[in-house]
Amino acid sequence: MKVACLCPTAWRPALVSNAIACFMEQDCQAEKRLFILDDSGMAKDIVSDQWELHATEGIFPGGLPAKYNHLFDMAIGWGADYIAVWEDDDIYLPWHLRASIDAMERNNAQWAQPWSVYSLYTGKLAKEDGRMRFHAGVSARANAIRHIDGWPKECWPDFDQQFMHTLRRAYGEAADSADRFNPGYIFRWAGTGMPHAETFVRDQHDQRWYLDAWTANSHKWHNGNVDYKIDAVMDDETMLMYRNVTEIGS
Repeated sequence: MKVACLCPTAWRPALVSNAIACFMEQDCQAEKRLFILDDSGMAKDIVSDQWELHATEGIFPGGLPAKYNHLFDMAIGWGADYIAVWEDDDIYLPWHLRASIDAMERNNAQWAQPWSVYSLYTGKLAKEDGRMRFHAGVSARANAIRHIDGWPKECWPDFDQQFMHTLRRAYGEAADSADRFNPGYIFRWAGTGMPHAETFVRDQHDQRWYLDAWTANSHKWHNGNVDYKIDAVMDDETMLMYRNVTEIGS
């Protein structure tokens, strides 16, 4: 069994380094690989034993959903059986992949997400409803994503919601990956120090939001930064969550 995680990124080397570190801590026993696509124009291709980064010279045509589809094609080429979204600005605890695959296999389901998640909106950990809300917590069988033709082809602001609703129409409700475990996914908002894409959405018809987010992250990164370095390095907030959040119990 092979599990591929898909991580689109740009201008956020510290965040993607943290995402790699979280991936390396996953205790899922399947063969797993993290596929990263960086369209900042600053990154270099990297291929390691468990993850690989593919860099472009500039902004990727079609924006974020197109990046997901490109990463999905890479994962299929590798032979992935399961796919997990792996966003660079959130936290994935060690049991996240294991719980997601367990939920699909126990329920004979085509996709899974945690019906409850942890969030750090204010810097304080809280639990909230995650059902049909957090695209970053979604996992699915590769054939299921192929069947629905991947992510939307247009860069609408709600492409992630469209993706989840398409999965639900095709296969019913997602299996709950937090029914036997505490949530393995933590949503972050302001604590990363980088702008969140949702803040640039003007309205539901805005297709410039990705360009605006890409540009804002570019300006934020350039403010005092000179070394675009990517490696498996966990940030302080993530290490705090790893020390204090347990798989089972309070």
